[in-house]
Amino acid sequence: MQDVKMLSADRLRLGPATLYNMIQKLSEQGFIEEIETQSGDRRRIYRLTQMGKHLLRAEFVRQSDVLILAKTRNVFLLGDKA
Repeated sequence: MQDVKMLSADRLRLGPATLYNMIQKLSEQGFIEEIETQSGDRRRIYRLTQMGKHLLRAEFVRQSDVLILAKTRNVFLLGDKA
């Protein structure tokens, strides 16, 4: 939750319920998997599966295409005045 807040420059905040629901759904769909931690460590650590990596790449391409389209059509970002 703290990483999301920091990486998004405080624009995104995840509450515990949202985070845990997201983790459960991604795990059930096979996009992430829990990896072993040292005994006694209560934290759970997850990694992307191959399917998760494929989905992430596809989403990155999709988002990049949207950005390129917006630039070619001269779409202005919120807050810009022109």
